[in-house]
Amino acid sequence: MSSNTPPPPPVNSATTLDKEITVGCGHITPEKFDIKDTHTLIIVIEDPGEECDDEANKAMMNRLAKGGIKVIYLAVNGDKTSRERLAHCDDMKVSPPQDSRHAKQVGLEDWDTTCLMNIGDLANNLDKKGRVVVQHNAPVFGEDEDHVEGLAYHLEQAKRRGYIDFVYFTQGTFGKCVNSADGKGKTAASRLKRKAKDAFYTDSTKNMMFSYNSAKALGEGVLRVSGLVFVQNTLGRAPAHGFCRHLVGPRGANYNSTKSMYMNAKKDTDPEWDAIKPSPKAIAAAEAYCDPKNPENFAKAEEFSASKREMLKQTCQDQIDGLAKMLQAFNVLFGIDEGTVLYSSDKRWENADKGGEFYGIYKAVLDAMKDKPDAEWSPAYDPTCAALVYAYLCDEKESASKKSKVAEWFDVSKKPEEDDIFPATWKGVATLGEVTKEMTDGEFESI
Repeated sequence: MSSNTPPPPPVNSATTLDKEITVGCGHITPEKFDIKDTHTLIIVIEDPGEECDDEANKAMMNRLAKGGIKVIYLAVNGDKTSRERLAHCDDMKVSPPQDSRHAKQVGLEDWDTTCLMNIGDLANNLDKKGRVVVQHNAPVFGEDEDHVEGLAYHLEQAKRRGYIDFVYFTQGTFGKCVNSADGKGKTAASRLKRKAKDAFYTDSTKNMMFSYNSAKALGEGVLRVSGLVFVQNTLGRAPAHGFCRHLVGPRGANYNSTKSMYMNAKKDTDPEWDAIKPSPKAIAAAEAYCDPKNPENFAKAEEFSASKREMLKQTCQDQIDGLAKMLQAFNVLFGIDEGTVLYSSDKRWENADKGGEFYGIYKAVLDAMKDKPDAEWSPAYDPTCAALVYAYLCDEKESASKKSKVAEWFDVSKKPEEDDIFPATWKGVATLGEVTKEMTDGEFESI
């Protein structure tokens, strides 16, 4: 345990919440945060303000909080401060209500201002032998590592004394995904999952998907921001060098996602994908992007490009043809100039959902997708982890004779790479909208 992490208080000591702090959506006080007579407390380690997954996850967990479960959201620092992240949640209207007695959000550095700091307070206010669920959705860096170490220590001590059980969930392969990768942050994550009663990670290659309808079901803020992420990543290209060129050729990730989106979103009068004929403007733009002499390119990237062409069975001409077809498809669907290659790193995408030069592009795409509301957009990584948490809670609530919700939604039959954490692969048997509706309609007072 870090020397910067305060030691745990005596088990029977009084609450350490002796001051009011102002963070994010409002005030956290001993009187307002009441976990008495609840059996389940969920702790979500999050980094909202990135690609909308955390905000969607929060909107889903808020639904459980309305049903009786208690939730504490701990926002990490990093590229943005925890307060900036929580302010972003306020702007998206996914923050818990200020007067909620079931869900609160604070910065990770303020975890010790909550009931989590005091083992006795935590244990005495949980019904019987309480259950704490840790959903770990964000990488932990710098001083935040000490705070997660402190949190892990307190949960470990409460479990050792027999006051609680706790369960650990994380998004992405443990030890390889950014949330738990080697180096910064893995020590605390390892401690959490090692001491947990059960531990799971979701397979990041299989996820629920955002769509217009599923995003809207989670709130207008989630629809707006997830829509921008979809538009930016679909229409915007990676840098024009050899490390990225394979993405636009047949079997490349960008090519495949554009083809899938086009087939879902096109009108009956639009040509089929294989019948799209790129214009001379589209071909010229694709040739310039794929030219090995492009100023963005460099020798090492070109070597990588050659290996990727062999792996994906692409030629240089395949890549030009693929991008040209993509540019023409964007013109057909959204009226975007097919002679223009947009880049995902372009600063004009920032806040394009609210205005600015790219707002017209954003609105054109969202309006088109509204006509195909169930067409899939982009992966919903953290919400898939939320579905696993929900399924686990359902299985613990129901009798052993009932069908397992985890087994219904996830394949958990794979042998774990590490003995103490199990992989869970989404089966694709329900949509994000269907899972959200089930979480909204569920009754959790007795969980």
